[in-house]
Amino acid sequence: MLLMAASLFLRYGFNTKVCSFVMLLWVLAIALLTDVRHGIIPNSLVVAGVVIWIVGLTGEMLEGSFQGVAGEMLEGSFQGMAGEMPGGSFQLVLQRFLAGALGAGVTAGGLLLFSVIYEQSSGKPSFGGGDIKLLFVVGLFFGLEASMVNLLLACAFGLLFAYFWRARQLRAVQEPRGFWTKWQAIAPYWARAAGEVNGTTVFPFGPAIAAAGFLMILLGVPPAL
Repeated sequence: MLLMAASLFLRYGFNTKVCSFVMLLWVLAIALLTDVRHGIIPNSLVVAGVVIWIVGLTGEMLEGSFQGVAGEMLEGSFQGMAGEMPGGSFQLVLQRFLAGALGAGVTAGGLLLFSVIYEQSSGKPSFGGGDIKLLFVVGLFFGLEASMVNLLLACAFGLLFAYFWRARQLRAVQEPRGFWTKWQAIAPYWARAAGEVNGTTVFPFGPAIAAAGFLMILLGVPPAL
């Protein structure tokens, strides 16, 4: 985690925006561990993520306003003190607020709708409430487009972990080598939280969401970065 945080600061500099994404990394890491160990994502962790997002946006607005006023004062002009730069900062933060709200609402709301329809029609369990709430937090930070990509990556990671868990349990494949050996070693730890609900194996999806979030942030995919 420290290396991830250091890489973000080196790439984007030390500012409020980057600090909020570094804190998001910690939220995702804690969500991953709690979901693996206990099969839940605490509501307090979700609330913390939302608070970090709100505080981060507020900090960005204040940071931009201060920089604008300071810049105009150094140039000997009082035009910036009339509110031009603060207004620009507010507009930028407002755009990010709306983009985050849209990303969170569409991804989490869409997954919730799918989960309800699937469970009602099949009688089998679908995504947990903690998974949906974690996607909501990620959507706030990422916006709509990046949140959709994150969801697709999370599904890919989830399928990958599930495959190796089943392969290990059923011993239906040959002993893998190299890269695949590492994945087979990781998968059992993630799958320890898997359980049976109404005869159906249920896997924790939080680790897959967190892994996708890590990858997206490190690659600089979220537009907010």
